[in-house]
Amino acid sequence: VIWTGLAMSPAIAAAFPVAISSLGGQQSARTIHFFVSLFLLLFFLVHVGIVALAGFRNRMRAMTIGN
Repeated sequence: VIWTGLAMSPAIAAAFPVAISSLGGQQSARTIHFFVSLFLLLFFLVHVGIVALAGFRNRMRAMTIGN
């Protein structure tokens, strides 16, 4: 995600044109960045939902003091 974000930046693209060419062009970098960012957001939301369903207080207590 960081590499594709940097590849979309005009300043980085001018300084390091290999950043764009290694991803297949600027539009490919945008597409990859969009889908990977969407996947990370969904991953985060699912895991927050799992913790909420399991009981936030119980999970935090188990992780911190081992009960």
